[in-house]
Amino acid sequence: VNERCQTSRPEILAAGDVTIVVDSSGKATRLETWENANTQAVIAARTILNLEPTPATVPWFWTDQCGMNLQFAGDMQAPDWVVRGRVKEPSFMAWGLRKGVVVGAITVNQGREMRPAKELIAKGAAVPVSVLADLKVSLRNLAKAPEQFADKLG
Repeated sequence: VNERCQTSRPEILAAGDVTIVVDSSGKATRLETWENANTQAVIAARTILNLEPTPATVPWFWTDQCGMNLQFAGDMQAPDWVVRGRVKEPSFMAWGLRKGVVVGAITVNQGREMRPAKELIAKGAAVPVSVLADLKVSLRNLAKAPEQFADKLG
C-alpha cells in the first residue's frame, strides 16, 4: 500500500499486519504492530472520507520479556548504533544513526526516555555521538533543542 493505505488499485484499501507500506522514497516496510494497525485504520478512514492524510509518525512498538520492558522506535536497520549506559546493566538505551542523524532508538527498562527519542527521530536530528551516549544530558531538553549541540558535531 501507499501512504494512504491504497493498493495498486486506489479504490481498494488495506491496513494492519497484512500490509507492506511503500513510502514516497520507495522504501517498503512491514510493521506488524498494534500501533501500526491503529494508525493505518485512521489513515484508511481519512482516505475513504477524502480527507488530508495525518502526518507520518515514527514507528514504535514495545514488549515485556523476561521481566524487562523493551521499546523500539524508528529504523531498526540503522547502520550505526550508540549505547547510552551499559548493556550489562538492567536499563540502557541504544541509538540508531544514519550518517550522523538519529533514525532509531531502543530502550531497555527506560520507557520514559522513548518520547524524547521519538521526537529526535521525527526531527531527523543530527546529534553528536558523545551527546547521545552522555547519561548527564537530559533527553527531554535535547529533544526540545537538538541544535544546541551542533557545535559538537565532528
